[in-house]
Amino acid sequence: MLWIVLTIVVLLVITLIVGLVIKGRYAKAISELDAQSAGLANADIEQTIHVLKGAHLGGESLKTLTRLEREYQQASEGPGADVEAILLELETANAQFRFAVVREQLQEAREKLATLSKKYAQVDAELQQLQAAQATNQRLLDELQATYQSARKDLLAKNFAYGSAMPAFEQELSELAEQFANVAKITAAGDHQAAASALKDLKQSVGTLADNVAAVPPLVTDLVKVFPEQLEEIQSSYDSLTKHNFHFPEVDIPAVIKQVHTQMDASDKALAAMDLKQAQSDNQAAADAIDSMYAAMEKEMTARRTVERDSDMVTEFIAHAQRQNHALMLELDHLNQSYTLNNGEIKEAKGLREELVTFDRQHQADLAAIDDHTAVFSVIAEHMDSATTRLKAIEERQVAINAAVSKLKEGEKSANTALKTQVTTMRTVQRSLDQLQLPGLPESYTDRLHHVQSEVDTIATALDQVKIDLDDINQQLVGLASDVSDLEDEGRAIVDAVGMTAQLLQAANRYRDEHPEVAEAARKSRALYNEYRYKEAADNLATALEEAVPGSYKRVEDAYLASQDNV
Repeated sequence: MLWIVLTIVVLLVITLIVGLVIKGRYAKAISELDAQSAGLANADIEQTIHVLKGAHLGGESLKTLTRLEREYQQASEGPGADVEAILLELETANAQFRFAVVREQLQEAREKLATLSKKYAQVDAELQQLQAAQATNQRLLDELQATYQSARKDLLAKNFAYGSAMPAFEQELSELAEQFANVAKITAAGDHQAAASALKDLKQSVGTLADNVAAVPPLVTDLVKVFPEQLEEIQSSYDSLTKHNFHFPEVDIPAVIKQVHTQMDASDKALAAMDLKQAQSDNQAAADAIDSMYAAMEKEMTARRTVERDSDMVTEFIAHAQRQNHALMLELDHLNQSYTLNNGEIKEAKGLREELVTFDRQHQADLAAIDDHTAVFSVIAEHMDSATTRLKAIEERQVAINAAVSKLKEGEKSANTALKTQVTTMRTVQRSLDQLQLPGLPESYTDRLHHVQSEVDTIATALDQVKIDLDDINQQLVGLASDVSDLEDEGRAIVDAVGMTAQLLQAANRYRDEHPEVAEAARKSRALYNEYRYKEAADNLATALEEAVPGSYKRVEDAYLASQDNV
């Protein structure tokens, strides 16, 4: 029994200790919530409400203050009071070790405190905004008043700078004065929220006034000073230039002057209506028109200087190119009597001559226009520029044509020399064969020789004509050179075959008794030789000797080549 009692006592002690520990933890949590609740009792909110009540607010501002005060009181008396009641219940439940109740009410208290804290923060923020509205409005009002007074001062002190826009500015000043008075009235009534809205509109109006005050003077300056002075200068310059025989086909200056005056009138009306966008557009159009007139006059004056400087040079340039063309045509006509001109030189030279005639005709017409005082100098300057560029190309081309055809005589001499060279080569080959006193020549060689001789005769006949075609002759010479080279190769092959046959026959005489087959090969080679088949004769005997006496052919070949080196 004793151990049962002891066990019960131990369990009771442990339970008590655990309960005390849990109670202590909950007591700490309850104390922290109590401190948070005490901290939410915001004396600053109540002080702000008190101050704002003393500011004698009105209108929307007063409504906002009333709403915020009511929300604050409702929060204090509702969730705030609930939290206080829960905290008292928590202390009692914790003292009685009712931990399940404590745990549940702790969570409820935390949630209510979070909601209450959020509400107090929202009310405080709106109160701060309401309290700051008066100071913000006053600061903005002071800034707008300063901007307004500065613009008003400029308008009154420099009303001449605003031209037709001045009545509209005076109306704008009157309307702004009414807006300022309205803001002051709303502010005096304590409705700072309504005042802020009115100030927003006033700020836009004052900004528009300031922008217009800055934008109008340059436009007026253009209309009353810049444009009139420029138009007067343009009119004076135009009168002077036309007296000195200038013409302006691209721009009708008197008409454009009238157009600018119309644009200036339109701009002035737009200023009176305070339509600055339209006034700026009209001024820009007038400025562009004035620039176009200045550019037209400058273009013609610059062109006249160019024409006066370069007209004699162009005259001489055309004359020189025509003299050059005339000389070229004479040379081509002369050469055409002796040579066939295959590259269209005469046709091209005639085409160049026609171009030169056209340039000369245009240039003479331009000079006549200058003499008649009807010239448009910019047009003439363009004519001269394009003519000069083309004349340079024409002269270069005429020089190139002359250089090309001047080589025809040299080409004829070169063709004759080339023909003589090939004839000499052909004769040398034939002479080398004649010296061998052969029984005859292979048909392939004689056919080739006759073909080469025919080519030589054809070319010689072509060169002997009154009018020769060097391009065709040169092509024939290329073919002849190839055929003579082939003839030379075949002639050399015949000489070598004859020489080797002679050497091989001598060698065969040394071995014919020991090797009957060599004697038979020698007999056959002589037969081939008599049939003009010299290479077959040499090859037949060389094969037989090499088979009978290995190395004998190489000795014969070396001996023959050595004899040729000594020739």
